[in-house]
Amino acid sequence: MTPTNMIKNAQEKIESKKTLSAMDIRRKYGVSPISKKKLVDLYKEGK
Repeated sequence: MTPTNMIKNAQEKIESKKTLSAMDIRRKYGVSPISKKKLVDLYKEGK
């Protein structure tokens, strides 16, 4: 991984820690590849 990718990855991890609404999660991760339960899990992790 290049340093740029590592920085971007770290920023995405920080972003995902912030509280996300269900709509934000859907927009960020896309609905189709992720089941509703997975969305709920992601939402709980984001809190």
